[in-house]
Amino acid sequence: MRVADWVTSGVSPSQLRHRVWRHPFHGVVSMAGADEAHPQTRIQDAAALLGHDGALGGWAARWWQGVAYCDGYDGNERPLPVLLHTSERFRRRRRLLVEPTRCVLHPDELTELGDVRVTTLARAAYDDARLARTLTDAVIVLDMSTSRVARGARTTLGQIGRVVASHRKTRGIRQVRQALELATEHSASPLESRTRMFAVLRLGLTGWLVNVPVFDRIGRVLGIADLLDPETGLVLESDGGAHLTAERRARDGVRDQGSARRT
Repeated sequence: MRVADWVTSGVSPSQLRHRVWRHPFHGVVSMAGADEAHPQTRIQDAAALLGHDGALGGWAARWWQGVAYCDGYDGNERPLPVLLHTSERFRRRRRLLVEPTRCVLHPDELTELGDVRVTTLARAAYDDARLARTLTDAVIVLDMSTSRVARGARTTLGQIGRVVASHRKTRGIRQVRQALELATEHSASPLESRTRMFAVLRLGLTGWLVNVPVFDRIGRVLGIADLLDPETGLVLESDGGAHLTAERRARDGVRDQGSARRT
């Protein structure tokens, strides 16, 4: 909370200087001991800078609403700034890991969760995709914000498309349009999306089916393919850290041997 709010609640300024308190930003105080790298801590610290008519946007809004694989870090494990939608009345200056913006925000792009005002998932995904460093990162944002496979809150590519259509001449909007052409609602993880984009953008291989079952010639299920080329039958797998365990590697080996025998 802001210092003024603590003082109003009965905590004196001298008490706020004690080491049991932390001061993430000028004028903002919270109890010490919180994990400062945790998304919730970072979001709450930044939210204290909002005016009464401001809103959290971008990854912070997506995390707050429960989108999977959304932790406020980019693909290189660098922390992303918290996007704060502000107004002319409450102008905020840029701070470390806080990005204020006064971009046009339509009333239907806002929602409230308890006492926190956030942008809708579609608007938050739009902002993250247009501000992403690369087209691949933008596609990952859209994939994870709309995934029917990953366990988490989701919007749809159609809803994001409607947000795009309602805005003009906004920085990064061209990248969002390109990402919408490449995104899918069937990716299960950022690694899967990144693998697909490598194949599409770097290798020029398109037309992939994502997370579809693969059958042998008599109709038995061989497994779920991360990426399947329906023309050639080529399958690409993006094995993350979960596949490094002995048990998972053994299951993968059995699956691969079975696929070889049945095809």
